[in-house]
Amino acid sequence: MIINDIRIHLHADEEIQKSIEAENAETLIKTYKKGLQTLKINMPQLASLVENERSSNISVFCNKFGELNIIDYGAGQAFYGLHPEQEVCSHVDSWASHAAKKYSLKSPPSPDKSARLENAPLVKGDTIDTLVSLGLGGGIHIEYLLTEYSIRHLIIYEPEIQYFKASLMMCDWSRIFSVARDNNTLLFFMPQNDGNTIVDDLLELKQHENINDFYLYKHYSTPVSDAIFRAFSEDDWAVLSAQNLNVEKYIRRDVLKPVWSTVYLDPDTHEALNDTAPRFVENLKAFKKYFPDIFDEFKEFTPAYWFPVKCENGDINLLDKTDNTLFLSNPRTEGELNQQNFARYPHKDGLIMGYTGGKLNDYLHYQYVEETEGLLDKLHETKSNLPEEIKSLILFGLGFGYQLEALLASHSVNKLFICEPDRDFFYASLFAIDWQAIFDQTEAIEGRLYVNIGDDGSNLSNDLTHQFYAVGPYNLVDTYFYQSYFNPTLSHAIANMREHLQLLISMGEYFDHARFGISHTKEMILRGSPILTKKALRPVPADLADVPVFIVGNGPSLDASIEAIKEWRDSSIVISCGTALMPLEKAGITPDYHAEIEQNRSTFDWCSRVGAFDYLKKITLISCNGIHPDTSDLFGKTLIAFKDGESSTVSSLEVLGRENYTELKFAYPTVANLVNNLFCELGFTQLYLFGIDLGFADDTYHHSKDSGYYDEDGNEIYDYREANNTAIKTRGNFRPFVFTKYEFKMSRTILEQVYSKYPGSTCYNTSDGAFINGTSPLAPDLILTTSTPQAREASLTFIDTVAFRPVSNTAQFAETYNERYQTGSFRNEAEKLRSLIDSTEATSTAVERLVDAQRKLIFDSYSKGKSLLFYLLHGTVNYTNAFLIKVIASDEAETLLPAALESWKKWSGILIDDYLEAPDAYDLISSFRHLRIVSYCNKYTLNRLCEFYIPTSDGMFEKIYNGTFENKNCVEETAQKELVMFNKSWDDVSFARAIAICTDSNSDLLFTGTCNWSDIDRWRSALKDKFPDASFYYYPSEHDDSIDDENRLFKGEIPFFAPLFHARQMPLMRKGIAHACLFVEKLRFVAEPDEIAIKSMEKQIAQLSGSDLFLDFGNYLAIPLNPGDYHKIAVDIKGDRGVIRNRTIQLEDIFYMIDETVYLRQKKWLADNT
Repeated sequence: MIINDIRIHLHADEEIQKSIEAENAETLIKTYKKGLQTLKINMPQLASLVENERSSNISVFCNKFGELNIIDYGAGQAFYGLHPEQEVCSHVDSWASHAAKKYSLKSPPSPDKSARLENAPLVKGDTIDTLVSLGLGGGIHIEYLLTEYSIRHLIIYEPEIQYFKASLMMCDWSRIFSVARDNNTLLFFMPQNDGNTIVDDLLELKQHENINDFYLYKHYSTPVSDAIFRAFSEDDWAVLSAQNLNVEKYIRRDVLKPVWSTVYLDPDTHEALNDTAPRFVENLKAFKKYFPDIFDEFKEFTPAYWFPVKCENGDINLLDKTDNTLFLSNPRTEGELNQQNFARYPHKDGLIMGYTGGKLNDYLHYQYVEETEGLLDKLHETKSNLPEEIKSLILFGLGFGYQLEALLASHSVNKLFICEPDRDFFYASLFAIDWQAIFDQTEAIEGRLYVNIGDDGSNLSNDLTHQFYAVGPYNLVDTYFYQSYFNPTLSHAIANMREHLQLLISMGEYFDHARFGISHTKEMILRGSPILTKKALRPVPADLADVPVFIVGNGPSLDASIEAIKEWRDSSIVISCGTALMPLEKAGITPDYHAEIEQNRSTFDWCSRVGAFDYLKKITLISCNGIHPDTSDLFGKTLIAFKDGESSTVSSLEVLGRENYTELKFAYPTVANLVNNLFCELGFTQLYLFGIDLGFADDTYHHSKDSGYYDEDGNEIYDYREANNTAIKTRGNFRPFVFTKYEFKMSRTILEQVYSKYPGSTCYNTSDGAFINGTSPLAPDLILTTSTPQAREASLTFIDTVAFRPVSNTAQFAETYNERYQTGSFRNEAEKLRSLIDSTEATSTAVERLVDAQRKLIFDSYSKGKSLLFYLLHGTVNYTNAFLIKVIASDEAETLLPAALESWKKWSGILIDDYLEAPDAYDLISSFRHLRIVSYCNKYTLNRLCEFYIPTSDGMFEKIYNGTFENKNCVEETAQKELVMFNKSWDDVSFARAIAICTDSNSDLLFTGTCNWSDIDRWRSALKDKFPDASFYYYPSEHDDSIDDENRLFKGEIPFFAPLFHARQMPLMRKGIAHACLFVEKLRFVAEPDEIAIKSMEKQIAQLSGSDLFLDFGNYLAIPLNPGDYHKIAVDIKGDRGVIRNRTIQLEDIFYMIDETVYLRQKKWLADNT
């Protein structure tokens, strides 16, 4: 089993291997054709099955010794050992001598086991009345059995047709049928049958052939063949025939058995072991010192299935007492071969580091990642043998430990992580290898050893994650993964674990996520948002626990579930998840709660797109502590729960204390995970999933058609399939399979953990998507509940007032928080980090020291607990360390390391400076912003008198225009054209230095004229009686003729001036922000500004030198005339939030670039609309 890796079977020299295969190819083809023709003559139906078999994952290969074997391409595993024919013959001989038993078919049942199960060793030449072979494999044993024994009836079960096909190449079927005819042997082939019909088949044979007993030979192990062996060993024929052999009763799915085992126990050459064995005693002493928990578990351990035995040569093997098979033929030799193969072909999973954020790509961390990707793409790592000094290694599958012993004899491992899921195997290692020597070697190199025993994979990912966070997750870049044996029952868990570890850096917490999570959490606490308390403080009343909880997602099956939700709405708690809110609003359903999981501002966009802002105010928002405050503002009330492991959670609870609050451990990666985790934690026992599809049958129908993923005609607003990998197949809830993507696959896995953690909660899945273990599929029209509207109301009251409670003294919280996490302390620690980075030379040794030093600095900050440095930077530092280690390990380290280090120097400074400029800034990520703007602009219309004034140079006012726009959208073309006409008609006003004054009084007022920053106080004084909240508009350019002078435009001498766009911008700003401020519209350049343009802009900036705080809205700036009011102007009429800048306006703040394509498109639009 541990030498089944295909690479062990192939010659190390590819050319020699090709030569061996070529020499055998012709013989292989001839043997196959001859065998198939023989089958067509003797077994035409079987021949037809073989010819029509379309699966191709199993085939025959020629090994380095020129012998034929079977390979499973999917697993990369050979079926037999290195010498198949020799092993098969030895296997038959070993079975005949030491394990052959004659099973009685007599009735009634006998209490005497010997009367129904007789040890009946065979010698060559013996007559066997009936022999049942469980498995065909390569078929070699069939020919051997027929040649060496006289068999009357031979029954062969084989579930895999591909093995029949393989056998046509590996053995001589014409000889098999010839020998059978000569010996009068009746052959019964049972294709596509794993043996579960054996009782019926033997009964039928008994009726026709009068047989009384049979021999059972198991060629290879499967859960069913092992169960059949157990059944006939433990129960007599009468019981089995009465039950018709309930195979499931005897299956041991928790037991790992090698598919091919060559040896049966010879009692003369093997010795049973017990806990008095000297090595076992010494090893237990060692574990008592280093791993006392393991000592306690194994000091009086009794194996569940595999029992250790001592071979004649002193090696330790394992015995399956059920069928008398030994685990391996030569444990130590095979273990050493296994280790040598790994040393020749070592494998690193590494880390997936290329995730650049998707919609979050504007985050500083992801901009940094994108820059490093350019360097990572240039890296190459030469494949080589395992180095003598290994920094980190995960060994999955200890077995007896011989491969570990061989590994450590020739290598040193600094960080060794051992995972053995089978306790029996680990128990055997206590007899087999010297654990004290392993501990001594680890101590001598000051290494680290982690031992995980008995984990079936369900907790392994989390355990290893904790271990790697303890040593630095970036070490995974240089970590080897050694799976010493193939375990098909755990292959899914192992694959998930490896995938999880690969994503540990790219999907971990990073600077921007931590920064905004912390600021959002702090704000929500200060607002008095109720927080989920400890369970002991809010036990759900028994009469409310079974109130139905409808968890509504936005999967495609939601469309077919709307009527069921409506039917039971009044007596059920309804929670909309994420983008499901829009379909519910369209259906006239107001949920009790709306849930969001993401902390970025895209949730604000999606919720705003519903358009019905009064509708949102009727709903309570539920989310994790990092929810965006702007999203919270949309709803009537917000309830928050702390999410386990987040920097925002840990830093807040360091102040609040953990004793009163629950931390949700399964509230990721989707909002459905949050809601399921929350309501299970609250104690509700009846959960119903609607539209939680986590998959789809049609990847163009991936969400509800009434949701924001589709336009009014039901067309996708973007190509979902192209944006996501939707090709992953998974089991369906109501159909054989559906397609899914990685995020949904992960979501399902976490949901299954929730239902396992909370067995008191029953979940019914009405969604036509992926099957979720722990849920019961239920069609929506079959729902039946007994709850009442009164019970629902009582449940809502319990949730809103008991389960969630606000911090009692927010002022005290703010004081304690600010005292603990001081900006000054952050600045000092950040400067130490910056100094550490700046002083590092671009050599491998120096950068390796930097990796250790900056990790130590980050953790020292955590230990001191005086700043937020650890919380803000540990994720990005982990990424950086992984990035630097990867560069060091590459062949291009010498040439690329300077650029890699310089990139980190630059970006670490950017991160630190950006945070210090605005420590309490909110996230600004947007999703489908243009559609959200439509919703917001529909809220505001120019339905009042609009009066326009132009101040003359001497400050006198002259009314020149009076127009009324009734019920016109603020960005409608009519209003735009009216303004443009006015702007173009006033030629003697220098629009380049115009100021617009607007107010939120009874009129919308636009003032244009010549003015600068120093004039603002004069203007405000002149207007204070009539317009106390007057605001000012400034366009910082001296040019207004770019459309007619493209030559200068494309040289970067002038910006792109478009009056119609400015006219569109003015009313948006004027209506959007009522508090007094100065608006500065940004200039748009098609080419990089030249020296003349820069001087012109610097001249304009000088006019704005009176402010050291402003907000950047992307295409314009807003300067509060009273800096203390900046939070009042943070969000404008379009729903956009400005970036806070605590400094004076600089050159890069007043312009932005547009490419030529955008320019030409906008130019055409201007021509069509002016």
